[in-house]
Amino acid sequence: MLLFRTLVLWVHLGAIIVWIGGIFYTAIVVGPTLKSSIPSPHNYAQLLWRFEKRFRRFNMELIIFILLSGIFNLINSGWTTGFNFSGTYMTLVAVKAVLFVGIVALQHVYGNRFLPQIVEMTEGFESDFSLLPDDFTILRKKIMQLLGASTVMSLVALFIGLYLRYV
Repeated sequence: MLLFRTLVLWVHLGAIIVWIGGIFYTAIVVGPTLKSSIPSPHNYAQLLWRFEKRFRRFNMELIIFILLSGIFNLINSGWTTGFNFSGTYMTLVAVKAVLFVGIVALQHVYGNRFLPQIVEMTEGFESDFSLLPDDFTILRKKIMQLLGASTVMSLVALFIGLYLRYV
């Protein structure tokens, strides 16, 4: 049984690392690299949209793995302590759950609201980014802030998860 619990914990951590890594990679590498290497705003938006659609399919599986393995880890921790959790432990679990839901919600807003707006705004713009309306720059900054917030929330949730091992 110890081997199975260890395996579930590693699946949980691995899924979290890949999920957070994908968010971080999008915010820090993909967006800025595409913007600097692709002169056409519409092509930039289309590539970013394709990247997001491909990541979204994999993303859903990661979210399910994280959720199910997290529930298993919580139940497993309860078995070892007789379900006698401290108030601090339960508070941290609740904060971690709220962060998880928040990150999922931010990713939903990013992929289903902001990116389609970017694609729509760049429709017909084949020259350079400076000719786009100011709304494009504002929306792009919102996207970067959203991805940054997701990354920070993810790192806090990961820290809390590691801290839970010692509470």
